[in-house]
Amino acid sequence: MAMAWDKMSDLEYYYTAEYSGEVDGMNENEGEWLPCYHTNAYDHMATPVITSRDPGKIQLFHWGLIPHRTSSLQDALSIRQSTVMCRSEDMYDKYAYGELAKAGKRCLIPVSGYFEYFWVDAKGKTKIPYYIFLKDRPFFSIGGLYSRWTDKTSGKDFFTYTVCTTAANEFAAKIHNQGQRMPVILQTQEAERAWLNPTITKDDVVDLCRAIPDEFMAAHTVSRVITSKDNNVPEAIQPFSYTASSSPSLFE
Repeated sequence: MAMAWDKMSDLEYYYTAEYSGEVDGMNENEGEWLPCYHTNAYDHMATPVITSRDPGKIQLFHWGLIPHRTSSLQDALSIRQSTVMCRSEDMYDKYAYGELAKAGKRCLIPVSGYFEYFWVDAKGKTKIPYYIFLKDRPFFSIGGLYSRWTDKTSGKDFFTYTVCTTAANEFAAKIHNQGQRMPVILQTQEAERAWLNPTITKDDVVDLCRAIPDEFMAAHTVSRVITSKDNNVPEAIQPFSYTASSSPSLFE
């Protein structure tokens, strides 16, 4: 994902929320917000979220959900490797997510866009990275679930989240042609408010998880700098052209 806005005040104004700057027990205080042009899910960075419990605060939670029943820190660090994404169709039934979904522990994850790979060949030997975003929107909200887990040994609290996904619309499926999934995008402020309402029904939540219409989305190819260690640079989201043979035109 990318979180490439310059000032946290832009988010504060849009969400009518105050940035707390708080970081949990997983890291020391990470200081002032800086634009994030690329973050890998498995780096488990602390990134901004707005939760159903504290909708008036922008907090820093770590990507990779730790279920609250996890027994040890070792288990927590292992489990979060497999909980960066949650299929919205399964969220009420899976062990890691069911109690959270039923309790309305949902969150908004502000992003400027996200990355997917187009598989040029069936085995994925050649893959072209794309940056996907919404037209005329500097940032938007992805729907997620969040958790608070307490390490009984140290007494520290760890706040984490998972990104909810849904079946891709036609636009996103052209790019993510291997998995044909996309994040749950909450396109309007009305949808965002509903997502943070812990009392809405399961049917309402399922309805919010439907893919948004294709016409609101845009994308372009980006360089493979996103695969390097030093990937948090503006070049990560800037357009980059490949040869016609290696990157067929998907949207002509």
